Amino acid sequence: MRHSRSKSFSDSLVLEDVDKGGVIVKSIRADSSTDIGLKEGDEIIGATIHFDKLKKDEVLRVLKLIEPYDENMKVLTKESLKASVSSGILNNSIASPKEMLEDSYSRLFHSKMTAHIVLNLT
Repeated sequence: MRHSRSKSFSDSLVLEDVDKGGVIVKSIRADSSTDIGLKEGDEIIGATIHFDKLKKDEVLRVLKLIEPYDENMKVLTKESLKASVSSGILNNSIASPKEMLEDSYSRLFHSKMTAHIVLNLT
């Protein structure tokens, strides 16, 4: 199912670079007619594009657009997803995009912040 928007997703966002690296949502344009699932202050760490409902030409167009960022991309196939599920990497269930994002955020937070929190508590 495709979502039609009067404005593009990117046109709805005002982003800001973070000194330590990364990008945060500075604001969301008030004239945005779409619920984009973000709020001010959110740090954008990734985006997921599901190709399973797209045509070959659409997939190729997306892949061509993101070519400059190939080193930051991870491609999943049905086979690699099945292997991940069978080996328990995905907790024996296929996660929704929201669950995958929350899990990614949790792993990122714990890998980057836990040491700082522990140091400040001692």
